[in-house]
Amino acid sequence: MSVKLDWDIESEHGKRKQHKEDSKNRSRRYRRFFRLILTILVFLAIVAGIAYVVLQRWNQVTKRLESLLTETVQAEVAALRIGDYESYINIQRSASDDWLVLQANTFNTYQQLKTSGDVTLSGNVVDVTINGQRGRVQVEEIIGGVPYVQTWFYWRYPEPDGWRHVPADKTFWGDSAMLETSRFIIRYRTLDMAVATEIAAEVERWLDDVCSYLECANLLLLTFDIITDTLLEPQWASNEQDAWQMVIASPYLGRARADRPFDTTLQIDTATLLAERIVDHAMANRGAIYPNDAFFLRSATVAWMVGRFVQLNPESYLIESLSANYGTNAIGQLLARLQPNSAISLLSSITGIPSLVDTNLDWRDFIEWRLNTEVNLIQIGDEANWQMLYDFSDLGVRDIAYGRYNANVAVQSLQILSMVQASTGDGIPQLQVRVQINDTAGQREEIVLFNLVNNVWRRAS
Repeated sequence: MSVKLDWDIESEHGKRKQHKEDSKNRSRRYRRFFRLILTILVFLAIVAGIAYVVLQRWNQVTKRLESLLTETVQAEVAALRIGDYESYINIQRSASDDWLVLQANTFNTYQQLKTSGDVTLSGNVVDVTINGQRGRVQVEEIIGGVPYVQTWFYWRYPEPDGWRHVPADKTFWGDSAMLETSRFIIRYRTLDMAVATEIAAEVERWLDDVCSYLECANLLLLTFDIITDTLLEPQWASNEQDAWQMVIASPYLGRARADRPFDTTLQIDTATLLAERIVDHAMANRGAIYPNDAFFLRSATVAWMVGRFVQLNPESYLIESLSANYGTNAIGQLLARLQPNSAISLLSSITGIPSLVDTNLDWRDFIEWRLNTEVNLIQIGDEANWQMLYDFSDLGVRDIAYGRYNANVAVQSLQILSMVQASTGDGIPQLQVRVQINDTAGQREEIVLFNLVNNVWRRAS
């Protein structure tokens, strides 16, 4: 049996006392903790209340500024509507007199536009953005039943002046943003979000269509930059064939469609640039030399492609008939085989039919191009290439042709009215074309003949 010393026992009693907390102390500690929590909560409530009051006041001020800006815009539009030049020009402000001259011209343009009776200046402000002293609005106007918006910029001067219409502030176009897919990138600023969204949807559809008949695996990544610099039309940032970066001016630099800012005109311009680049890529950038038939075939294919993109009729009859009769894959074959100096006889290798006369193709736009090319070659005096357009096996045809060449009559326009496929007395396939001609002598109609010589259509009249 072990012996437990007294000092060990006393030590254990001391430990038990040390670990046992007095209930009063514990209550005081809890009360202090709760008071701390309550103090924090009260502080947070006070801060939240102050923030709420400040936010409410800020919203009131912002709403008031927006209301004053809207009233200014509506007064400006009202002045345009009733033709009050003095009231209109008093709302304009700039350090440069150029702005006042520009706005005076704008006022006159609106007055002329009103004479057509087909414009509604509603003054409806569809968007307001305020940043400090700066204001930006989009105001509706309806022309020919079509809704448009004008994007105007304002500066808030000290009272009594208030908001005044100032030149476009290109730094007030919103934050930079980007739309990105596996095929293209669109870079823009937030004011142009609607434009970027529409471009993305259309370009996606265009590329889907192209890739249904062309090899797209090696197409380069496209970049579209919507910029605030004024451009007459979209353009490539570089002429290098491997730089697929297109720049497009923001439609909001001027009058833009409210319902469709990426409007038909802008779509056609954009689609044409893209189609040209895709066609050249499919041709391995070989190019086409004027006035060889290759030049027409390339241009006609671009026009046909643009027509499919924007869903309009480009009157590209030959390529359309090639696609309709031999499938869209025939377009890819044509571009792959097209050389800079190819003749129209190339189409036999695409269709698999030895004679063009049996291909059931529509030659209207090709013949019209040939006639216009003849006029151009006469005007520039390119006799060698002009001769290549003719079948001179009949000396009488040669004499008539040289009579036209030497007369060099300025033809203003040509239009194909009808075309009949027939043959000569010798069994040579022939196109009999009825043409309307406008020149310095007036308007007239002629029958122009084309013979198929070595599987190429050549003029024979």
